[in-house]
Parts: sequence; C-alpha cells; structure tokens
Amino acid sequence: MSLYRDTCVVLRVQKLGEADRIITLLSQRHGKIRAVAKGVRRTSSRFGARLEPFCHVDVQFYTGRTLDVITQVETVDAFGVGLVDDYARYTAACAVLETADRLTAEEGEPVLRLYMLVVGALRALADRQREAGLVLDAFLLRAMGFAGWAPAVSECARCGTPGPHAAFNVPAGGSVCGTCRPPGSASPAGETLSLLDALTHGDWALVDRTPPSSKREASGLVAAHLQWHLERQLHSLPLVERRVSATAIDRLAAQIKMVVAERQPTGRTTLILRQAEPGDRKAVHDICVETATQRDLDDVDLIGYIFADPYFVLAPELCFVIEDSDGVAGFTVGAVDTVDFYRRWREEYTPLFADRYPKPTQETSRYESLVLSLHNPERFLPAAAADYPSHLHINLDARARRQGWGTKLLAALFDVQRAAGSPGVHLTTSQSNTRAIAFYHTLGFEILEQPGDGTVMGLRFDGSGRMEASPSRS
Repeated sequence: MSLYRDTCVVLRVQKLGEADRIITLLSQRHGKIRAVAKGVRRTSSRFGARLEPFCHVDVQFYTGRTLDVITQVETVDAFGVGLVDDYARYTAACAVLETADRLTAEEGEPVLRLYMLVVGALRALADRQREAGLVLDAFLLRAMGFAGWAPAVSECARCGTPGPHAAFNVPAGGSVCGTCRPPGSASPAGETLSLLDALTHGDWALVDRTPPSSKREASGLVAAHLQWHLERQLHSLPLVERRVSATAIDRLAAQIKMVVAERQPTGRTTLILRQAEPGDRKAVHDICVETATQRDLDDVDLIGYIFADPYFVLAPELCFVIEDSDGVAGFTVGAVDTVDFYRRWREEYTPLFADRYPKPTQETSRYESLVLSLHNPERFLPAAAADYPSHLHINLDARARRQGWGTKLLAALFDVQRAAGSPGVHLTTSQSNTRAIAFYHTLGFEILEQPGDGTVMGLRFDGSGRMEASPSRS
C-alpha cells in the first residue's frame, strides 16, 4: 500500500455514486489532487464535514489506479466558519477557489506559491479585517503574477517606458504609453493604477487611503485582465458583492440625521430628511402615484409598484424621505448597479406581482407597456448606463417643493452611491418636463440621449466625496 500525506485546501467537490465524492484539493507539496472520499455523503461519515470547500486540512492519501483515495483527514483551519454567513466574503472566497482551480490545469505539479496565496487570501477573508473585494483583488493580481500574466502598472506593457501612463489596455498587457496606446484603451485615474501596485505589493496603508471610485475601477480592470488570459469567464466573479458596507451606510445615515433637520422658510412646520424605514413604504408609494403625470391607467397603483416599491424591497439603504408633522412629503430612491438591480428585480420582485399583473402578449397601451416593464425592467436601461451605472427616482409633494429639499435628497442618495464606488448616475424624464431638466442642469447633469419622448441625463461624480448643494430650488 502506497500512502502519503499533505496539507491541502479543498477547492471543490462533486458527487460520485450514491455515497462518495470526488474532492479537488490544492496541496502544499503535490499541487492539485483529485481524490475519492468514500462514504462521505452518509451521515455516519467520520470526516465528511472536513472535506467541504474552504477547509484547510491535513490529508492522508492512498495511491489508486486512476484517482487516489482519502483515508484520513484532520482539520488545520476551518475558514468556512468566518465566510458562510457573510455574502460578500463567501462569494469572494468562491472566486479565490475557482481561480486557483483554473490556474492549475496539471495535476501533481507542485505550486507552493499559489497554495500559499490561497491560504493567505482565505485567512484574510475569514479574519474580516479588510474589505472582501480588496482581498480578492490582491489575490487575483498576485495569482496572475504566479501565472506570468501580471499587468504592467508602473511601465508601458509594450515598450517598457517608465510610467505612470494614462491608458490601460488588457490585450496589450496593462498600462500603455501614448505612443503604444491601442484604440479602445481605458483611461483609469492615476489613483487606480497606484492602487493596483499597492495591492500587488501589500501596501495596505495606501489601499486604505484610496477613494471608493478608484477601488471599483481597479476591480473592473483586474477582472477583465484575468478573464482575458484565462480565455473564459469565472462563474463566481459576477456574483462577488462590491457595494458600500453597512458601516458606511450607517455612518452616512447618522450624518444625514444630524445635519439636515431644518425649518421651512414659511415656518409652518419642520421638515426632516432621514433614511427611509419599512413603515414609509405605503406613504412613498402614494406620493409616487399622486405625482404621476399619467394617471389614466386601469390600475394606477402600478406606477408605485414600479417606481417606488422595488427599492424598498431590493435596495432599502438607498431610500431617503423628508417628513413633517403631516407625514412623508417627498422621497428619493435609487440603485448603485442598475444592471444587477434589474436582474434581482426580475428574479426576486416580479414574482410577487405575477398573478396580479400577468405579462401581456402585446403592447398597445401605456398600461401594457408598464406591465411589461414590471416583468422586464431592463426595458428602462439606457445605453448610457455603461458609463453611468447608478440611477434614481425622486418625487416631492407640493408642500415640499421649491425649498431646496430636492437637492438635499439627491445629495443624501449620491453620498451612498459614491461611497459604493459608482462613477456616475443617470435618470430619465420626459422631454416636455423642461422645468425638471433645467433643475438637473443646475446640479451638473448633462443630456446623454433622447429616446422617443424621454430624456436621459447623467452626472459624473467628482472627487469631493459629496454633491454640493445648488443654490437653485426644487
């Protein structure tokens, strides 16, 4: 009998027969190993729970004809305990394991450096000391360095001219100078390239000082560079959550509650701006319906179910209201990543109304158009969403208009969207609503496109950390 031991990380598992599993492991001395664990799907298995993804284990193997057989397992680190109850860390850890699996095509080839990178990344994610997205990006950059695909950051990828350079091209290998720049190259901020270098070399002091927008931009470059060289998409990477943390949201909400409690100029009552609560949902729905320009529908509540309620269900941290002694007087809602928000809308929100609003087979009226949008919200997605990924809706009751509250609501929403790393926000209004278009112009919005009778406007977030309040009134 030929026995050997090694310390391994479980990358993935797959069923074999009625009670067995094939376990794929990344080992310290033998590289990637695929081995059979017999009987581990039975409840009486002695070590089945130790052979789950994220487990760091000491394993004894018996050499078989085709696949080796696992005969003993001892736990070294149970990283899964610190990962499975946190979606962002769990999905980042899944991306780490999938990347390691893809980078080790050959079994039995020692890959000590990659093994150490995987263990270090899982430990950092489980310890919860740093943002999950940053840990993942640091791992991906270093793993690409192991594979020989590290992006050029401080010099031109083609001619080697020292940088920093203003362009980044994935097929070219990273940063490129003005002379070598191919058409279609990205133009990342200088802070983004500095962040890539800091993540590669472990300069976490610089990483912590980098603004969220640069972190988001760097994540996109890292993912694109990795998948270009892998020549396939990582299934787990699109699931990685890259949004503002609950701590940041709580901090922003506390600032808003302290700062924006102000008295109306008329002195009638006090209006307060705050983050919306679940109990505000009906009031917000009613304002959305009451302020709608088209109310001649078979079911006017449909307007609220499209332009207000989805945000309370899917993105409550991006819902803000103003209220006085008479109740809610206005609101703004939005999303950080519109594409992802509409996907979740279809999967999680639309089924709640499928019976009340069956999907029409044709589109011959405004009502049918709205019902189709309830089933397929991507109909709202403009081409400009690629550069302005966030979006918003805002409505004010008559008693709250022309007093600056529209500007303050948007400032509160933009704080959260920018903290999440969004580079810009878009909205859609009617071409005939010239008053609203003029107001958005004063805030820095520009007209991006005019499909049909609509106008899509966009605002790029600057580096100040907050939209400055405009002197104009809304």
